[in-house]
Amino acid sequence: MSITFRGDYSGPLSSIADNGKVFSVVDKIRDFNTLEGDRKFELLLKGIKKEASIFPGFCGVHDDMFFKPIEKQRVDFNEFHAFLFSYRALGYELQRREKLIESRNIDRELDAGFDFESQVRHQESINSIIVQDTLILDFLNEWKKTLDRRYFQNQQSESYFLVEFEELLPFVTCGAFMPLVDFNGNRYLQLSTEFISINVVSYNKKSKAIITYFGGKRGAAEKFVDSLASLSKYALANAIFHLTLEQLENIYIRPVWWRSIDQTLKEKLIKRMLTGVDLKSLGEQINARDTYMDLEPILSTKLPPKTKRFCISDFT
Repeated sequence: MSITFRGDYSGPLSSIADNGKVFSVVDKIRDFNTLEGDRKFELLLKGIKKEASIFPGFCGVHDDMFFKPIEKQRVDFNEFHAFLFSYRALGYELQRREKLIESRNIDRELDAGFDFESQVRHQESINSIIVQDTLILDFLNEWKKTLDRRYFQNQQSESYFLVEFEELLPFVTCGAFMPLVDFNGNRYLQLSTEFISINVVSYNKKSKAIITYFGGKRGAAEKFVDSLASLSKYALANAIFHLTLEQLENIYIRPVWWRSIDQTLKEKLIKRMLTGVDLKSLGEQINARDTYMDLEPILSTKLPPKTKRFCISDFT
């Protein structure tokens, strides 16, 4: 078994935990089933040592061998470390996508008892989703082949954008996604071989966000990161938080902070978490065309973070 965040006393999860627990986004999203009707969305509390951030990715030996350099108290966040963060995010997304495809096949049976037209619509929807998930899985496997080759050929580097905050943010995350729309409102192809990974972690009570990108020169991934990097430094914490809520599931949030949020604002953030999930109780889905153009001002920093950009010459 693998972990995306350490849960011991010095790990990223412990820095945002209250009484050894964190709120998990991913475990709650997995509970949702659109055919079961309206259900109240509440984040789940998870213990940081035995429950949170565990996934069936790498075996214990390889997990330790690959990721030990980024589990230390001091991490330099160079191109090698960016590569490892990207590799871990990829491992997580691969197993998540494989699980999704398995669950889709189970979902085929969920239309039992519905009328014929509803069953036809359901089966067509499931078939379409499985085709898309399978394509994405194929793209992820191609990305893994590239990173495997780089690792074993001693070319362990990855293009990245690093944001080093001067304070601790109330969340951590690890995952990857295909860019569809950027912070300037530009839209990209729905399915491509362009990927972005996001890791938000903490070291010495300060948060670091490392965003890596994989794809063609001046492709969608690089342009997406350009749009993020062009924002005011004071806006980066809020932008990265909203981006994380919309694109990733493997998110853990500090309970005290989440409970302190105004309920109206909390409901807007929940809608962003559930982008693409059609639940009547949560209103309409967020429109991807203006997803990042009007962000709720939920996170701010007193000091501007330090930023660093590194681009490898051979993207693919």
